[in-house]
Amino acid sequence: WKNISGCAKSMAICHAANIADAPLILICENNEIVEQFVRELSYFSSTFESLPIFSLPDWETLPYDNFSPHQDITSERLRTLYHLPKLKKGVLVISMPSLMHKLPPQNYIISNSLDLVVGQQLDIGQVKEDLVEAGYQSVNSVLEHGEFAIRGSILDIYPMGTPLPYRIDLFDNEIETLRTFDPETQRSISKVKEIKLLPAKEFPLDEVGIKTFRTNFHELFDVDPRQCPIYQDVSEGLSSPGLEYYLSLFYESLDTVFEFLPSNSIIIKFGDLQRAGNHFWLDVKNRYSDKIIDRFNPILKPNEIFIGHDVILSKVK
Repeated sequence: WKNISGCAKSMAICHAANIADAPLILICENNEIVEQFVRELSYFSSTFESLPIFSLPDWETLPYDNFSPHQDITSERLRTLYHLPKLKKGVLVISMPSLMHKLPPQNYIISNSLDLVVGQQLDIGQVKEDLVEAGYQSVNSVLEHGEFAIRGSILDIYPMGTPLPYRIDLFDNEIETLRTFDPETQRSISKVKEIKLLPAKEFPLDEVGIKTFRTNFHELFDVDPRQCPIYQDVSEGLSSPGLEYYLSLFYESLDTVFEFLPSNSIIIKFGDLQRAGNHFWLDVKNRYSDKIIDRFNPILKPNEIFIGHDVILSKVK
């Protein structure tokens, strides 16, 4: 299409996605443009049946920040990564900076997902241990993604990738009912037959994950780990702020978005991706230069966390 204006671009993309026998991957310059496209595409996609719109939002933190992304962002990212390999029709909207982030291996997302259905046997004590290891936080009242609460035979949980939390009512060790509920009023809304639990983080804080992190930390950094707060926190199973920038220490290798994409995906480029990628890469290198001087908080090299924009553009071709 040529000479289309306003949100007509989104309408054209929706029509293309509807007739294509493959998912469309829309790469934009930045997160603001991604959010605009997601709003417009979601509006136009309502006229088609089964045309899902996904995004892989950026962490919304500066490179090497000592802050972690909001739980809602992590939830959306995990939801997208779970559905993407099986996507046959629909649109993924992603920014160039987000495309340059390395990702957890695909098998981590799949192997750490759990389906719960009515009538299923559930050991509440074991579930609590599993949820804590999966990165969920035990609270008194569930309000945000990644939280759970146990009160007698009732388990409240706000899984990653879902719009509402769930209330699981047990009879002995059997799931009697599954309901959604309003986190503000804590009142039940409607019954469901099954729910899917995704991991709460993009990295594992179970025994194997902690051991892998510690081993890789010793190999990469020539420092005394007893003086490094992030090493001590992970050793105790705690998710330190900014731990996402140590993602590669939890795995033997990381994936990129391209490993998650179906092989027949159609890519649409929007804007000056070369300029956007170059700007982000310069920002990463400058932040690395500023942060590397802190010997109590050693950091990974840029190519251990990110992919260069030149590599991304060559893969896009």
